Amino acid sequence: MASLFPKAVIQKINVFSISSDTTFNINQSGSTILVDVSSGNIIVTLPTPSDNSGAFFRFLVTSTSGGNTLTVTSSSSVVSEYAALAGDYLEIFSDGLSWHVIYGNKGDTAHFP
Repeated sequence: MASLFPKAVIQKINVFSISSDTTFNINQSGSTILVDVSSGNIIVTLPTPSDNSGAFFRFLVTSTSGGNTLTVTSSSSVVSEYAALAGDYLEIFSDGLSWHVIYGNKGDTAHFP
């Protein structure tokens, strides 16, 4: 008997774990970044948004300590900065002109820009 579901290509998402300041390039767009801020504040630098329309990154805070911050920057602008808690999540998207937080949750509260 033939399967009801044809075989499909499984798409895998790149996952990176970071615990210190990190710079990402456009080839890492679409990645999920697991962020451990338990050792201190972390600054993440994204590629320039120009010519990168449609690029996006997801950040999930996995471990924290006493008010350490996660700062997401690009070029000379700050995209997002806050005291990170385990479970915090950000999804950031480029429209080709700038980066935008298109979804985020802070603890149990969802935030939409």
